[in-house]
Amino acid sequence: MAFFRNRGTAVAITIVICVLALLLGVRRSLGSQVERIEEQFESGVYDEKAGYTLPSVADQLEVRANASLGLISLANGFDDLNEAAQRVRSAREDLLNAETIAERSEANRALTEACDDLMPLLQQRLEAEKDVSAFADYASKMSNTARLIETSGYNEQVSAFRSEILGSFPVSVLYRLAGVRAPASF
Repeated sequence: MAFFRNRGTAVAITIVICVLALLLGVRRSLGSQVERIEEQFESGVYDEKAGYTLPSVADQLEVRANASLGLISLANGFDDLNEAAQRVRSAREDLLNAETIAERSEANRALTEACDDLMPLLQQRLEAEKDVSAFADYASKMSNTARLIETSGYNEQVSAFRSEILGSFPVSVLYRLAGVRAPASF
């Protein structure tokens, strides 16, 4: 018991408790802010200037997955496009199976590349008016969703949080010590 009556021990225990409380507070506060930002990936970012919520990245990825399936369906009629269509199918499956924002970002990049390779080849072979019309619709959806993802405001939210909050001292040191991860960019 003499150990606890020692003034140095009391000061050390007080310091440890204060540091742990500080780190717990940082973890809780910043962790909830990171969660709020990453929820906007699914729900969309509210644009104060426009006065409405922008389309979410997750919703646009779903539209891209559906449009790529349409491209695959159109390509199925051409044996020489099987390899390119399979690359789109594989990238689409990777996108649908991706769980994290980083995995979705990488899968979306792969899907874009695969579709960009398939679409010119497919466009040259389509003759039926309904197929040409369907192709134009799918290509338009791929292009429009890419633009909507770029202007979704999500990456801007992540960037602002990283620079304004995580980039300021002492938060820049404390968030790492508290085990808080920065929000993922898309």
